[in-house]
This record gives sequence, structure tokens and C-alpha cells, in this order.
Amino acid sequence: MKKNNKGIFMPEIQSVTFIGFMGSGKSTVGEMAARLLGYEFIDIDREIERKYRTSIPEIFRNYGEKAFREYEYSVLKEVCPHPYTIISCGGGIVIKPENRKLLKNKSFVIWLDCPVEKCISRCKNGNRPLLNDDNVLLSAEKLFACREPFYRQLADMIYDTDQFTAETVAEKISINIKSLMQ
Repeated sequence: MKKNNKGIFMPEIQSVTFIGFMGSGKSTVGEMAARLLGYEFIDIDREIERKYRTSIPEIFRNYGEKAFREYEYSVLKEVCPHPYTIISCGGGIVIKPENRKLLKNKSFVIWLDCPVEKCISRCKNGNRPLLNDDNVLLSAEKLFACREPFYRQLADMIYDTDQFTAETVAEKISINIKSLMQ
């Protein structure tokens, strides 16, 4: 774990948001950490699918990435200020300036960092619209290169998810979140 800029967490007025590249472990680790802390867990992608009654790939196919990013912003705006909540954000949430502002001002941001190759190996389910390409690794590396500066800029804490199990990362995060509240 590395601490970054703010390092201050006020659970009664801000959520904990997990950012990072697809496959970095945001949903898995987020759900585990929420359980350990007794927090609510919200997955932005699942909320989009529930609210708009369609899958993420369908949104991309029928309406495009721009529409998806608008849906994403709408859901983030609703859930970001929830206290005692861990929110798993989509990997590209950081590209929209309005999302970065919300994340920075309304949440404690944890970046789950992981090498692109490992992230891609975890994303074998085929539900990643931005990776429907002949050279998946090259596409992923380009996406990551665009997003990485935003992940770094927003992060209050950074965790490496490459060398540790999801359970270990969730335990470390819950211990560190508890220590910030003392």
C-alpha cells in the first residue's frame, strides 16, 4: 500500500471508491473489503445494467461509448456521496472530467494497480467491449496508457493486486481504512 495525496477519510460523509484497469480486482476486492468493514457495496457497472435494464456490451453496441459514459456519470453522481459504502468503478470512469471531480471531492479513492497483461488474463469472459480487437494486449496497453495518469492523480491509496490474493488485498484495505478512522 502506498499513500498518496489526501490520506484523510471521513466515512460518515464520503464513500470509498475503487478505481483501476479492467481486471485489476475492483469488484472482487471491493465486495470482500465491504463485507470486512460492514459497508454497503455498489458496483457501478451492475448499477448501470440494473438502472437501464440492459447489459454493458448491449449499451456499447446499441448506443456507443459516449452514451455509456453518460450513464456511468449519472450512476456515479447518485452513489458517490453514500457514507459507509465501497464503490467499484469501471476502468474508464476516470476519462470523464466530471467523474474525476466527483471522485476527488466526494470519495476516498483507492487505485488497485496491476500489470496490464495480468488484467487481460483475468478478463477472459468476453464482456469487455473496448477489447474487441485482434490485438487485445496492444489495445489494452493503449487504454491503460491513457488512463494511468488519472488513476495516479486521483488515488489517495494505491494497492498492488498482482502479487497478492483478493482476500489479502481486501484485508489490508480494511485494516488501513479502520486505522484512518481512529
